[in-house]
Amino acid sequence: MKSKLANAVIKLLVLAAVLAAGFMCLGCQPATTVVFSDDFSSDENILGSIGPLNHWNVTFGNLDVLGPDLFQKELCKGGTGRCLDMGGSGFRGGGHNASISTKEAIALDVGEYLFEFDYGNNTFSGNTLDYAVEGFVTGTVTSDSTNGVFKTESQSFSVATAAVVNISFTANGPLDDGGTIIDSVTLTRTSGPSGD
Repeated sequence: MKSKLANAVIKLLVLAAVLAAGFMCLGCQPATTVVFSDDFSSDENILGSIGPLNHWNVTFGNLDVLGPDLFQKELCKGGTGRCLDMGGSGFRGGGHNASISTKEAIALDVGEYLFEFDYGNNTFSGNTLDYAVEGFVTGTVTSDSTNGVFKTESQSFSVATAAVVNISFTANGPLDDGGTIIDSVTLTRTSGPSGD
């Protein structure tokens, strides 16, 4: 009898502990928080843009905002939405490949982050794209020379002290009016300092 009573008390104590832990976390933030995202859907279609875009400044050269109102919408991922051709159009900005940087600085709290973007190509080969999350991530991708082939670049990083950053992209390659296509950019906080 004592054994059954002891087991019942233990079960009640475990249940109480589980319930208490659940109530303490009612105000917890979700483990994943998107801190920046842009799929360029709010930007107007334009060839040879020297900017600015809604969330980006064009800091060098020019680019094309492709989408449903232009003949080149098939270059965007899935043939829908809007995307950026970082090779631009030669008739503006001196025919230079584009560099862009976020207009607004992005505040990062302490924690773990994931930076991702989709990229493809517009017609010509030899296009590369440098990217950076200021002070944390840098890299270069080479776009496939086939139209409509997209890849996702992903980099994880840690922030040990709160920081304010900008995201930037710089296109490199031949000046032929066809460059690397960017079709969405996302920066996500995947966990806080204690792994929450």
